[in-house]
Amino acid sequence: MFVFHVYIHYTIQIRYFPNISSLIEFQLVENIEVMELD
Repeated sequence: MFVFHVYIHYTIQIRYFPNISSLIEFQLVENIEVMELD
């Protein structure tokens, strides 16, 4: 469920902040969250 929440947040981030820098930063956060969950 947490991964789903991150996915939604990630999509919103892309939609409202279409920045490569933002994308990379958020992608790293998403990766960390997934790793922590595992």
